[in-house]
Amino acid sequence: MSALKRGVEAALLIGLALVLIAIPVLGVRLAIIPAIDHLFNLDQAQQSFIRRLFMIFAFVGGYWIFVHFTENRQVSELSFQPVTIGISGILGATAIAVPMVGLYVSGLLSVSGFGSSSAWAMIALVIFAAALLEEILFRALLFRIVFEKFGFWIALILPSLLFSVLHLFNDHWAGWYGIVSGVLLGVMWSLVYVLTQNVWAAAANHALWNFTIFASGLPLTGQADWRTAAPVQSDYEGADLWTGGASGPEESIVVIVWVFGIVVALIWLCLKRNLHLKKDIRVDD
Repeated sequence: MSALKRGVEAALLIGLALVLIAIPVLGVRLAIIPAIDHLFNLDQAQQSFIRRLFMIFAFVGGYWIFVHFTENRQVSELSFQPVTIGISGILGATAIAVPMVGLYVSGLLSVSGFGSSSAWAMIALVIFAAALLEEILFRALLFRIVFEKFGFWIALILPSLLFSVLHLFNDHWAGWYGIVSGVLLGVMWSLVYVLTQNVWAAAANHALWNFTIFASGLPLTGQADWRTAAPVQSDYEGADLWTGGASGPEESIVVIVWVFGIVVALIWLCLKRNLHLKKDIRVDD
């Protein structure tokens, strides 16, 4: 099969998936949430919680519909595996905590106080919902389809480039090293998905990485609005190149080098297990 034909097939599959995911999402946004609000007269916080919870169901449901009816298989990547999910989440938090601790110890970051806001629980839900959405779109959908059509290496790069480019619209874009950071993070979470073969595990890794940054009181990919609600209040003392500055620690050269090392280690694991040769990374066979 020619590369052009495979590309067209991949594009059609991705387009169909986006349509099937959009249908339940629009149903939740335009019908279910307004109906619930009308019936129960929810306050703003309750509305926000219900909206995000139902949006999670909508995205997962839309992806399940796509896989179940177009690929005619069990959607094993959505199976609930508590141990795998928990370990992946802990490793995600640890992966960003280690270089951040180094930045604190070196004096490039400093703790200025501690917060008392109770809003962090809602923010945690927002972070998880966003991470799950990105993992469904970029890993379970884009990465998986490109992997099956073009192989491991192209699938690592193309969706990760798109993942990085879309983050260029975040506040306080960090320039070229922001692009490098975005690509490396996209590759890292793609590799987590390959190794765990589980969307929830990849989302937990992604979400706890992001939550660790939020909890420190530092900007999360340029998002500074949440900093006052963080349990810890932090400031960046050194040059932006080292701390990430207003873009957040993900754009720190220290974190970028650290993530590059993680990516190399994860690629080694994939190669050792021959996962790069398995065109179909599903686990239901």
